[in-house]
Amino acid sequence: MKACLFFFFTFLSLNLFAQNAKNTIYFIADGMGPNSLTAARIYSQGSSGKLNFERFSNLGMAKTYSSDDFVTDSAAAATALASGVKTYNGSIGLSDSKLDPKKQSRELETILDVAVKAGKSVGIITTTRVTHATPACFYAHVKDRDMEDEIAAQLPMSQLTFLLGGGRNHFINNKKKPQLMADLKMNGWTYVDNAEALNNIDRRQKNLKVLGLFNASHLTYEKNRASVDGISRLEPTLSQMLFWGIKTLETNPNGYVLIVEAGRIDHAGHENNLKLQVSETLALDEAYKIAFEKSGPQTLIVSTSDHETGGLSLNGHAGLKETKGDALFTLKKQQIVAWATGPGAQANNTGNLAPEKSLYYEESASHTASDVLVFASGPMATLFNGYQENTDIPHKILKAMGLQFSSPTNEENFKATKKL
Repeated sequence: MKACLFFFFTFLSLNLFAQNAKNTIYFIADGMGPNSLTAARIYSQGSSGKLNFERFSNLGMAKTYSSDDFVTDSAAAATALASGVKTYNGSIGLSDSKLDPKKQSRELETILDVAVKAGKSVGIITTTRVTHATPACFYAHVKDRDMEDEIAAQLPMSQLTFLLGGGRNHFINNKKKPQLMADLKMNGWTYVDNAEALNNIDRRQKNLKVLGLFNASHLTYEKNRASVDGISRLEPTLSQMLFWGIKTLETNPNGYVLIVEAGRIDHAGHENNLKLQVSETLALDEAYKIAFEKSGPQTLIVSTSDHETGGLSLNGHAGLKETKGDALFTLKKQQIVAWATGPGAQANNTGNLAPEKSLYYEESASHTASDVLVFASGPMATLFNGYQENTDIPHKILKAMGLQFSSPTNEENFKATKKL
């Protein structure tokens, strides 16, 4: 009887009496599959070690397919993660006209739109160009992800108050809107182009809006930063950007939603470069630490991936002893670490075939159809346990905050794509 009462009151405390989240930090680890995390752990700590991602209290899995392919691209996946609606590969924040009840691609409401209506501040940080597919889906609406000048030109109309990453060229040399930077400054944006300037912003300013563009294109890979003179003064790390994002947005008494993309994990996967992928994954893991330690108990922290890239495999091998650090990378020569697609893929496990003759050889590795992990901690984090569609994640984030989508376009397309 006592045991039954214990479980009953535990259920009540976790569910009925759970307080809504005031803030949300929403991580998207672009291209990261479970083996990326395993490789990062072995490299950093050894097989029995622990990384910061293990501090998440709840774990689930998400399906990643798009509306027109069983393998998604980042645009369709990010649209799903932002709006709760499946769409076609390449779409930035638009519905799939083939499924949309009105037979046209329409603009979808995002979780940031909903948060702003509730009086919250919203922001995005990324290690890619801020006009790249994943961040773009949270503030822009275009039919094709390659329309990056058009994406940049939509920033002045967005509700963002904080945007950090790369992609300076699409703002200072924008062919669609040459006066874009002037317009942003006229609209109250504070622009910085280096890490020192970001650190020195006066965050006591009323209605502060920060645009940080720290590279002409993507930010420098973490592992390559030491070889670039002065890079630490020019480009902030993901953790530094997250720290200042929290410090800036938390001044809003109504709370905030902050999107955090670790985008270059995907790029390293496309290159089949394990060293770079491990270093980018460890940089993300350090950002998890900042989120846990700087955001407070009223913050829901959710992390997932848009898809997995490359098909990284950590294969068994009789007699191989425990290893960590740089020794892990020598295992590639023994086919212990392998990729399913890309320049490192082999047609068999002997290593005798030259890559250009391999059945699976590609100059750039492909995305895979693998399901991805979903981590959550904080208020109502139990919502994210178990198997789910990627489109369920933004709905659950809003539910945890006591909010919901209100756009009929979202509702109609959510129902239509549920039939896929």
